[in-house]
Formats: sequence, structure tokens, C-alpha cells
Amino acid sequence: MALINCHECNHQISDAATTCPHCGAPVQKTATTNPQQTPNTKNTNICPETHLTKAILVTIFCCWPLGIPAIVNAAGVSNAFLAGNYDLALEKSRNAEKWSNYCIAAGIIFIALYIIIMVITFAVSA
Repeated sequence: MALINCHECNHQISDAATTCPHCGAPVQKTATTNPQQTPNTKNTNICPETHLTKAILVTIFCCWPLGIPAIVNAAGVSNAFLAGNYDLALEKSRNAEKWSNYCIAAGIIFIALYIIIMVITFAVSA
């Protein structure tokens, strides 16, 4: 038998009671959820992936102007997580991955344009 607080006088009463023995108010039963039964959709005990290695590599090899925001966000993941702000850490992790992917796309586009220009240059000069 568990104890609950009366919503009127705040005395502890049995959860089986229908009225409060102290003030006579009817006991309001509220549905409680057991935290062990609800699935944990996000584990806030594990730091989100930083994507720092990816950010550094794409900055060096692909496109450094787009790689800088990737590195800044990747470096902020651990700091936000250690400060206890899991949501900010998750947001910075997603931003680091997004900017890294932008950097890869820019590098691919640059290489493709370079190849096209070189092919046209050799075709015209021949």
C-alpha cells in the first residue's frame, strides 16, 4: 500500500482511501507511469558522436571554408555534453555532420568542374 498526498490538505493518506480522513475531500487518483516501463528513446548518458575526425579531414582535403563550421560544431559537442546540455550536444553533432557533408559535396563539385575545364582546354588546344 502506497501513500499519496491529499490534493486539498496535503496530508499523506493511503492510495486505497476514497476520501481524506483529515479534511474529507475525495481522493483524486492520477494515472502514474512507471519509468521502467517507458522506453528511453534517447540515452542521455552517452555523448553524441563528435564527427571531429571527419570534419578535420574534409577541411584539409575538400573545402576549408565549409570545413571550419564543421570543426567548430564538432569541438562543441563534448563541451555541451559535459556541461549537461544533451540537446545542445546533439544539435552540434548534427550540425558538424551536416557541414562535413556540405564540404564533401563542394569538393566533389570542384573536382568535377576542374576535370571538365581541363578536358575542354585540351580539346581546344589540340
